[in-house]
Amino acid sequence: MRLKLPLRITTLVCAVSLLAYACGDSTGPVEGKPVSLTLIPSEFTLNAVGDTKDLKATVYDALGNVIDTTVQFEPSDPAIVTVTAAGRVTATGAGVASVTASLGSLTKTSEVNVFPVGTDVKKVSGDLQSAVVGTALPDPLVVQVSDPGNNPVPGIEVSFTVISGGGSLTVDSATTDASGRASTVLTLGRRTGPINRVAVLAGGVGSTEFLATGLADVPQDAQVLTGDGQIQPVGTTLPVDLAVLVTDQFDNGVPGQDVNYAVLTGGGSIAPPTVQTDANGVARAQWTLGATLGPQTAKADVPVLSATPAFSAEATDLRVTGITPDTLVEGQPARITGTGFEAVIPNVTVTVDGVAAQVTGATTTTIDIVVPQTPCFPARDVPVTVTTTTGGTTPAEMKPVKPGAFVSMDVGEMALIQDPSDFCFQFAEDVAVRTYLLGVQSAATTGNGLTFASVLGVAQGPGPALSTVAPNFDFTASQGFVPTGLDERAERWRRHREAEAEARVADLQLAESIMRSGIDLASAPAQQLVDSNVTVGQSVGFKVPKLGGSCTDFTTVTTTVK
Repeated sequence: MRLKLPLRITTLVCAVSLLAYACGDSTGPVEGKPVSLTLIPSEFTLNAVGDTKDLKATVYDALGNVIDTTVQFEPSDPAIVTVTAAGRVTATGAGVASVTASLGSLTKTSEVNVFPVGTDVKKVSGDLQSAVVGTALPDPLVVQVSDPGNNPVPGIEVSFTVISGGGSLTVDSATTDASGRASTVLTLGRRTGPINRVAVLAGGVGSTEFLATGLADVPQDAQVLTGDGQIQPVGTTLPVDLAVLVTDQFDNGVPGQDVNYAVLTGGGSIAPPTVQTDANGVARAQWTLGATLGPQTAKADVPVLSATPAFSAEATDLRVTGITPDTLVEGQPARITGTGFEAVIPNVTVTVDGVAAQVTGATTTTIDIVVPQTPCFPARDVPVTVTTTTGGTTPAEMKPVKPGAFVSMDVGEMALIQDPSDFCFQFAEDVAVRTYLLGVQSAATTGNGLTFASVLGVAQGPGPALSTVAPNFDFTASQGFVPTGLDERAERWRRHREAEAEARVADLQLAESIMRSGIDLASAPAQQLVDSNVTVGQSVGFKVPKLGGSCTDFTTVTTTVK
């Protein structure tokens, strides 16, 4: 009994002590009283208008217990984000904003960055306009910026840059409005044509481009472009057209303007007499000189202007009256007769088929030349012209020309050509039908190499130029011989090697058999020759040893003499 009494007293004291603590001092921690607030996440990014993010606000008491209570959410800029009572944040426009959560005096803020990723900028209107150079386009250039969900994005910086044409813009940059649009107005540069380009960059990621065409202003001037000061024989058409250029205040060609041509002196004619300027502001006509020797003149009137461009030409007595021989031969001399020539060789140019000939002598009435050689052209008709420094150029005279040498071979004759300079074969025209066999052989020492050959045939008149019987070549008149594929060639070589090996084995076996049998080789048939009286086209039989047989075992092969 005495042992239990102290225990009871101790228990009572502890109970009193606990009771005193529960009633404790009012300045200590109080359970259930909000003392702190957290907001997660503290910073985040939304990548498109309409994207959402849930904020989590948590309230704690002094003991670290979570208090189930409601906080208030408030956006700093509803044009950028909105927030629900439950803390769901929704992007409404591009930019930076914040959302604040509060409970009494407790507050926390989360930073929000709305930046549309993959921003798309599209042209709304203003593309492909036209206006007079130096003036503003009638409509502005308008773009719209959208997010990946095709929602318009306001608040995006859009830059406009003139990249060609030399024009100017009312604004170089603009911020998209509530509908995601931005615009500027382009004033064209001074050059005509579809050369005015404006590049657009939105948000640093999206881009597009506008194109505009500058139109010529009203005509301001007209001037001679080409055709003045030519020298030609009387009665000939000048080689260079008369051309007048009509321009505006910026020197751009003005299209659609009438230009009236007329001869003033010397006779002759101009066709057509009235021409409209083309897209480049140029009006062209041909002037045929009259029969009067010496200066001849013409003019061009532009009704919309007071300008009257003038032209002059010199009519000469230069003309060709004859060319000998009747058929020119390449590499051989020829003589041209006529009037108005110059007696100084450097002042005279003669062309045969467009190629300058060597002039060996010149007087006022004759010119001696060497007919130029061409790269393997057949006999043909060619133009011949004479040009002098004071007389212009004569009209072309057509003359037949033939190569300097033709291939001449008898039937059965063979020629070996090894010099590339001799690879041109000229065959004379003949009433008889002749057939030639052209063989191409490679001199390469590497067996697996390829040597490509090209054969081009040119003929005067109808009919095929060349034909070929080579089994491993295809021929066309424009491409010549073309080797077949490498795979097919390799396969042919493989079969050839196999057959060659079989033949060598058969030869060895045959030789060993002959040696064992004691056959008298002198008794084998003599070699069969072609009789001298055999004619082309006649069939002849030849005896050929059978593969694998003896020296007395033959087969007959029929051939045709070509």
